[in-house]
Amino acid sequence: MVPDVLVLSHGEQLVRLKESCAESVPRALVAGDICYDRIAASSGWRRVYRERLGVRDGQRLVVVSSTWGRTSLLGADPLFVGRLLSELPVDEYRVAAVVHPNVWHGHGAWQVRSWLADCRRAGLLLIPPREGWRAALVAADCVVGDHGSVTLYGAALGRPTVLASYDEDDIAPGTAMEVLADVVPRIRSGEPLRAQVEAAIRAHDPALGEMFAGLAVERRGEAAGVLRRAMYGLMGLAEPEWAAGVRPVPPAEAERPDWGFVGPGVLVATCEADGRIERTPLIGERMSAAGHLVVEDDCTDVRARGFAGVLVRREGRPGPMAGLAAERVFAQLPTCSVVADVDEHGCVVWLRDGTSLELRADVPDFAVLGSLAYRQPMPKRLRLGDRVIDVDVS
Repeated sequence: MVPDVLVLSHGEQLVRLKESCAESVPRALVAGDICYDRIAASSGWRRVYRERLGVRDGQRLVVVSSTWGRTSLLGADPLFVGRLLSELPVDEYRVAAVVHPNVWHGHGAWQVRSWLADCRRAGLLLIPPREGWRAALVAADCVVGDHGSVTLYGAALGRPTVLASYDEDDIAPGTAMEVLADVVPRIRSGEPLRAQVEAAIRAHDPALGEMFAGLAVERRGEAAGVLRRAMYGLMGLAEPEWAAGVRPVPPAEAERPDWGFVGPGVLVATCEADGRIERTPLIGERMSAAGHLVVEDDCTDVRARGFAGVLVRREGRPGPMAGLAAERVFAQLPTCSVVADVDEHGCVVWLRDGTSLELRADVPDFAVLGSLAYRQPMPKRLRLGDRVIDVDVS
């Protein structure tokens, strides 16, 4: 059965259609891609999308995309997202995951959430299967994906793109995805992931976005008008007088983890003598001998609380230690050296020796100042990534 209209996004698909089903060619319509057009029309909303996902100024958003099947990113390496999270400092990065709807519906939502439970508790932004992935791509600073279409959309949008998995047998020769696989870097197994992501961002050529978009989509910006004209023609109706518009996509609303976790509940932090701090999520049993644990008071990981080096209490987020005097906290948590009380103005830290300090700095999260105070003598400046930040102490 041949449909009345067979919509294609690019003329190169006509060549493949002629080879596989020549009788369909007269019914084919190269209309472009309304999905791509909406993503492109959303570029001005990037700041809004990032804010809705909780991406702060100075942070990079890495979007991990997995299609379905055994050769997909998650099918080939189920632990990839956790390793990536554990290597990217939370003060410099957020990570979002886009999982193909076939995975959600084939295995069930409960199973997907279960597979990524530790990652979600470590701060992963899990994008729902129906809506949100397009806004996440607009908000992204880097896309790590596989041979799925989301990866190609990210590359066509001009985002630095890295392939973590690729199935050559699943991709038709001569397509935009095949070209992408020949051009973008690939994750090298066994090597640090953070260095590979940062290298891809540094080496990215913005002109690649225009190239991939041209290979994947014809008649860019025209799809709404072309499709409406075709649909009204099929119904035998006259088109409306006004032009067909293209609206930006709605913001992404990432799924929130179980109660007790607003962000990463437990972090492994290191603070060097020069004030350089890196805090990464604790996933599984990983613990750096050179680091200390930073535990949020509303974190429900009872075992981690027993090894806390810094306890963070945030205003408006009560936990078991809320309102307790610092000496009582230290009595209950033998490994804890710093209690950091965080509000909208800064951070008050209490040390085990009875010292209290009020710290203020231009940082995305005042709780990082608790790790600065953990290092004694306390450095006079804080270093986060490339930033050197003065700290006011009183």
